[in-house]
Amino acid sequence: MRRIFALLALLAASGLAYAAADQAADGGGPEADVLNQALALLSRGDSAGFDPLIELMPEAQRQQFALYVKSQSLNLKEQVQQHGEPLGSDLVEIQEVGCVLRRYYYITRYKDGWIRWRFSFYRPEAQWEFVTYQFHNEEDGVFFELARSAPNQN
Repeated sequence: MRRIFALLALLAASGLAYAAADQAADGGGPEADVLNQALALLSRGDSAGFDPLIELMPEAQRQQFALYVKSQSLNLKEQVQQHGEPLGSDLVEIQEVGCVLRRYYYITRYKDGWIRWRFSFYRPEAQWEFVTYQFHNEEDGVFFELARSAPNQN
């Protein structure tokens, strides 16, 4: 009888892990839709793209993050303008740590360059919360991050 319960528990756990992996493979959860909305604006240098992400933050952190975004908005505009017209954004990778941390990596293609975006989320309970972001166009940094996250191949 114990073996049956152990087998059922194992099947249930592997089913949950499969569902989580399947969701990540499909482009993530509901927060992925918010990221697509945000990137549509951010890729054009419009810091209003952070507004839907700020809504996913804990209430206590929203005001401080909004001030930070405001202070960085000129840097965002300069970075984007130097690359020209955006041609689209591609989801490159989703990284997960257990079922509580998730990072999305995107590359936005421009006429004269690209920008790599990283958005981090945390799930303390049932809802994913936006934590932070980063963007740059340093080629070595992108490949280093991807190589570091790849499985060890001996």
